[in-house]
This record gives sequence, C-alpha cells and structure tokens, in this order.
Amino acid sequence: LKELTQAIAHEQFEVYYQPKACAQSHELVGLEALVRWNHPNHGLIEPAEFIPFAEDNGMVSAIDEWVMQRVMSDLSTWQQDCLDVVPVAINVSASHILRPDILTCVQHLIEDSDVDPRLIQFDLTESVLRAEYSETRDALQELQEMGISIWLNDFGTGYSAMSYLNDFPLDGI
Repeated sequence: LKELTQAIAHEQFEVYYQPKACAQSHELVGLEALVRWNHPNHGLIEPAEFIPFAEDNGMVSAIDEWVMQRVMSDLSTWQQDCLDVVPVAINVSASHILRPDILTCVQHLIEDSDVDPRLIQFDLTESVLRAEYSETRDALQELQEMGISIWLNDFGTGYSAMSYLNDFPLDGI
C-alpha cells in the first residue's frame, strides 16, 4: 500500500502506446494507452499486478486521472508538432466513472490540453455496466456529449447480456 501511494505521489508510471491497425489496409487507426508502474527497485510492473490492488484500496482513480492527463498532454504535443494524430483509447475503471467529479475532471483535462475530445476513447469493462445503473448511464451519456467515444472492452468475460447493452450509450464493443 505504501509503495503504491508513493508511486502515485511521485508519478512512477509510464504510458506505452499500442497501435491499433485496420486488419485489411494495415493503416494505423488508433492507439491504446497502456500504463506501467516503473518501480524504482523492481523495474516495469504490468497493470495486472497493481491495478486490482489499486481498485481494492481506492487508488485506481488517481492512476486513471494521471493516465488521462498524460495521454492528453501527449496528444497536445503531437498536434503542436504537426503530427498526424489518431484516437487514443484509455482504460477507465468503474469507480472512476462513478466519481461525482468525473465530468468536471475530464472537461478540465480537455481544456488544459486543448485536445479535440473526439481523439479520446474510454474503454470500460462490463463491471461499469453493473454498477449504479442510472448514474453510470448518465455519466457515459455526458462524456459522449463532450465528444469522447465510449467502448466496452472484453465483453463476454462478465455477466452482461447483449440486450443489457442497449441501455447504455456505447460506440462499440
């Protein structure tokens, strides 16, 4: 717990970008932001080793927010450097989506970075759909209205039925 708290305070995380390509044309169509913990003694630690612990201890929102800030800062830099930019997918936890300040936080990050929100994609797991139904649906709708696309990641690994998906504003699975 202490080490993860220090990692958050000292920003010991890194974002790696995994390309997403069209299967037919092999054209780059997007990126996925993948967080790694650059532990001072143990090197790079995969998210599977620390995200569940962060979720259980209420720290995952701080990590999510750091990743969002890093991605938007990188997008802003790429735009300023006149590079072709593509949408970037960010994995966002259920607890972060349900934070009362999620919309304000995301809006400030967008404004501070001056990034087109259409370049941001939030990837969510099925657990988001099972949590606080109306609050989740409303938050996702408002994020979409900002221009952020909402995708469901790893569908079929949980307990959601296809019919359940119709109740949520999703751009894709």
